[in-house]
Amino acid sequence: MPEIVHVEGGGVVVVGGAVVETPSAAIAGGETLAKGTLEGNRSRVLAFKLGGTAQLPAAPPPPVPQTPPPPRFGDPKVTALGAALYGYCGVCRGNSAVSAGDVVPDLRWSKALANPEAWKKIVIDGVRADQGMISFASVMTPELAEAVRAYVVSRANDTFPGAPKPAVAAPAAPATKAPAPAAATPAPAPAAPAAATKAKKAPAPAAATTKAP
Repeated sequence: MPEIVHVEGGGVVVVGGAVVETPSAAIAGGETLAKGTLEGNRSRVLAFKLGGTAQLPAAPPPPVPQTPPPPRFGDPKVTALGAALYGYCGVCRGNSAVSAGDVVPDLRWSKALANPEAWKKIVIDGVRADQGMISFASVMTPELAEAVRAYVVSRANDTFPGAPKPAVAAPAAPATKAPAPAAATPAPAPAAPAAATKAKKAPAPAAATTKAP
């Protein structure tokens, strides 16, 4: 609710924070917000004098991280599991592990990201519960928390200028099609049997000659 403060020369309207079309997007919008038309939260206190004509200065650009993120670790299945579990974090930290403003620190540039033990103490042991970062031990094990860290490390490398990109496996060469077997050559037909030679008829015996007495 804007507050009007009466000062000498007229009232001043003081507005805290940024005004966006979708209030929750100011924090949770993350990468979606960065690529869209909504303005992210810059956590400024704006003062407007009634009848004033001054122009609002442009919001400062988001800070650029100076320290490269730790190297990627874990196989794609671990990273995918961490991405699914990150849903517990995204409401405050921004979707796709990208902060929508400077209300909550961006996890991609957290110093704890490079230290598995420090990450566990925060996410599982709840050492920062007094600062609003509660323990998530009721919904994930230390191994699952480490999968979330693998995902955030991966996203940090995806978005840090100059960070090496993940290796992409070369597509497998298409299988060589085996040549079709040659058509079988039909065996030659057996030769027709030769016609039987007709046996010559033996000559009839000559008639016996009768000798006269």
